[in-house]
This record gives sequence, structure tokens and C-alpha cells, in this order.
Amino acid sequence: MRKPYKIVKMKSGEELIAGVTRTRDGKYKLHRPMVFKTMVSQDMFGGMKEIFMLKNWLILSTDKHTVIPQDAVNTLLEPNKDVTFLYESELKKEDKSRYRDWE
Repeated sequence: MRKPYKIVKMKSGEELIAGVTRTRDGKYKLHRPMVFKTMVSQDMFGGMKEIFMLKNWLILSTDKHTVIPQDAVNTLLEPNKDVTFLYESELKKEDKSRYRDWE
């Protein structure tokens, strides 16, 4: 089954992953958007390796979704299996963390 996630390449240069739907007025509704963060690390042989992490794009808000104008987006892409797995794993971690905050 295909997941409704999209990689959203913003005109600002940010790259997000989220559940994406269109509103009636042509805007994009992003559900639980996360921004990709890239870190470069050196391996034991001196080679450079990129590490991708995800961070909640709405971390300073209690909102789980936001609406953005269509003209703020360069393109929407289908995520590969690895990115989908990373995103779903981060969502699960975030859900567990929020639940613990209420205990």
C-alpha cells in the first residue's frame, strides 16, 4: 500500500517530509511535517559520510499540521522505502515521548 507521504522541497531550501493533501483553494496541508537535517561525519578510514536526521518542523507548536501556499513549494517527490521507514520511526518516537510527558 502506498503511503500518502511526500518529500516537499521548499523554495526556502528546506526539505520536508509529511502527509500532504490539497485544500480546496489549492494550498498544501502538511500533516506532521519533519525537516531533514544533514550532518557530515568522517568514518574510521577518513571517508566522508552523510547522515540524515529528521526534526519536527512544528516543534515549538502544539499543532500537528499546517497549511502552506502552493507558491512556497518547488516540487513534491515520492519518498523511497528508507526515508519512509525513517519518517515512520521518528513519528513513533515522538508519539512515545509525548505520551511519557503526560505520565
